[in-house]
Amino acid sequence: MKFVFIIHRMLNNRCFLFLLLFPVFVICQTNDVIQISGLVLSSDGERGIPYAHVIVKKRAQGTICDFDGFFSIPVAKGDTIQFSSVGYINNFFVISDTLNVKYYSIKQRLMPDTMTLQEIVLYPWPSKENFQQEFLALEPPVDDLERAKRNLEISSLLRVAMNMKNDKQAMQDYAIAAQNNAIYNAGMYYGLDGKQAMLAQFTNPFAWAEFIKALKNGDLNLRR
Repeated sequence: MKFVFIIHRMLNNRCFLFLLLFPVFVICQTNDVIQISGLVLSSDGERGIPYAHVIVKKRAQGTICDFDGFFSIPVAKGDTIQFSSVGYINNFFVISDTLNVKYYSIKQRLMPDTMTLQEIVLYPWPSKENFQQEFLALEPPVDDLERAKRNLEISSLLRVAMNMKNDKQAMQDYAIAAQNNAIYNAGMYYGLDGKQAMLAQFTNPFAWAEFIKALKNGDLNLRR
């Protein structure tokens, strides 16, 4: 029973010692934490990189920048921070062990990552065998006359006419012809002295009504 009592006392003393030293351990850990804030910028430093990744290496901790490239993350002394974004080369920043501040600001620039892609050739056929089959099934014109007939088909001419636009000279000639036509018509219906021309009188129903009325009244008697 005495041996069991001694073991129990030792365990209690260890628990007491751990509880006594735990606040000191927590305080030491708290003093090592630094709040890092800053901007992730492009290589020229003129604009922030939106939604760049800020990751603390060797620990499952990280954050994402906002639209302007701003970030803020708690780190410990000696940590290595990795900055990455699509289209840029990764960059790193090491937190110095001699940094004795609670808050620290940085500006991290990322260089653009230029990637050279291999040449890709696109074909309208899925395979060479299919291309050979489609090519052999073609029926090209056998001579120049046959090609000319196909080019002069109504459907082909209509398609070309729909896609054809007037040039500057054609538009100018059309405007001048329309203006001359308007002047000509105005001269037929309106005299040069401002009065109505003879053609306008023939097509005027009111003038015909006055003429018939004059005939009935005898106002147009040739003897007079």
